[in-house]
This record gives sequence, structure tokens and C-alpha cells, in this order.
Amino acid sequence: MDISGVFDDISAQMRRDFEKARKAIVAHSGMKGAAFEDAVRGFLENYLPPSLAVCTGQLFDSTGAQSSQLDLIIYDRHATPVLYRTGEIQVIPIECAYAVIEVKAQLSPSTIPWIIDNMLSVRKLVKSACYWFSDSEILLTRHNLYGEQWDIWPVHYFVFAFESSELDAIGRRITEEEQKLQLPPQQRIDCVCILDRGVFLNRHPDGSPDALPAPDTTFAYYETPKALLLFYTLIAHYLNQATLPKFRFSDYIKNVNWAERPAQPAEPAKEAG
Repeated sequence: MDISGVFDDISAQMRRDFEKARKAIVAHSGMKGAAFEDAVRGFLENYLPPSLAVCTGQLFDSTGAQSSQLDLIIYDRHATPVLYRTGEIQVIPIECAYAVIEVKAQLSPSTIPWIIDNMLSVRKLVKSACYWFSDSEILLTRHNLYGEQWDIWPVHYFVFAFESSELDAIGRRITEEEQKLQLPPQQRIDCVCILDRGVFLNRHPDGSPDALPAPDTTFAYYETPKALLLFYTLIAHYLNQATLPKFRFSDYIKNVNWAERPAQPAEPAKEAG
């Protein structure tokens, strides 16, 4: 099977869908953006493991904090409770999410600060509503990501664009903004794909590429017409092994006021006669 050729065909179809949407939807930017997101969502749903699902929406945590509106959320299909849904838009507990993908028609240096703000609205959320049974189980599920150990899988933040300005300028702006904010590896933009053009990734000292940054990696780009295949290869390496412990819904309702009056002790039944 010619996998490279298959991804060339997928990339070409995504390009055609993009051009069709751009020409057909002239005035309504929201409709146009949704059409662009649909093209990327369709690709992900066909090529990610069936245990993963994709939606548009928001993430929130058990403290009540929530993210900005997110283009695409990749989450655990089997472990995620449906707390709110309308069409493709969902509200997802942060514990059940594995990655977010920001979808842009055009990526330029001027869009980078906005993307980083959106990313930080995700990075600030805390994954804590989980059942841990023993220290040995925590040890077995510990993950080595971003150059450190994690007891629960962190949410990755990827960017997908159909077009872009000069790659050098985009790479410089991303690096400048992240250095200005002094962001550690686990709070940076992980990986960026520009369809048909190239991929921003993280290069280890031995030259090997990685979707995720680490203390020893360098942010760099590969200019290639096979950007979709490279991007998929990098993110699938992590998404194909992502796991989470059992979700503890009770953490999300711990501050609910169940009654207007405090609970009253039950009176013992009186004996007859």
C-alpha cells in the first residue's frame, strides 16, 4: 500500500474542500470557519483510533474554570460524559481530553498572540477528577512527556492551517512570544501543520523530529509538500497511546447546593401505644 500516495490524495481533497468553501461562502466568516474545521475533523475521524472522538466546544475543570471556544477537541469516546451538546458543539471535562487543534485558514505572525492566548486558556485547566487506587497503579500509568513524568495525560495543543505567510516569520513570532511569556515546554504550542507546505515541530539534538517540545528540543520547521503525512505521523505517535484513569464526576458537583435548608437528621419512628 502506498501510504504516501494516500495522504497526497487526502491533502489534495482537503485543498479542494478549502477552496470550494472559500469561494462559496463569501460573507459569513463563521460559516466559512466551520467548513474549514469540518474538513480537518473529517480527516481526523477517519484516521485516528475509533476510541477517540472529535468535536467543537469548550473544556472545563472541576474548579469551574473553562477554556475559550475551541475549534477541535480530541477526547476519549468511551470515558467522556455528555454534559452539554448541541450539534457538533460539546462541553468536555478536561480530564477526558487529549488534544486541541486550532484550525486557521491563513496563518501569519499577527495571529500568533491570539493563538497563544487561546492555548493558555486550555493549559490553565487542572486535571484532578480521577480515581487513583494505589501507588502501583499510578506508577503503571505514568507517562514521559515534555521531558517529565505525568500521572495523567496532559492536553496537547496543535495548530492546522491551510495557508500561511513566510515560515521563517511565523517561527520567529512563535519563539518570541513564548520566550516573552517564559513558557516551559508543556505550555508551548506543540506542533503546527500548514497543508501542502510544511510542519513546525520540535527537533531533538540527534535531529529526530517530535510533536512535543522538551527541554532539549529546538523549534524548527520542515518545508515539505507532504506536510499532512508528517503532521499525522507526529501526532499519532502520542494519540495512539493516550490513556486516562477513570473519571470521577462527583468532583464536578461538590459545590452544588442540594436544598434550600441544611440536611435535617431523621427523627426515629415512634412506637404505637
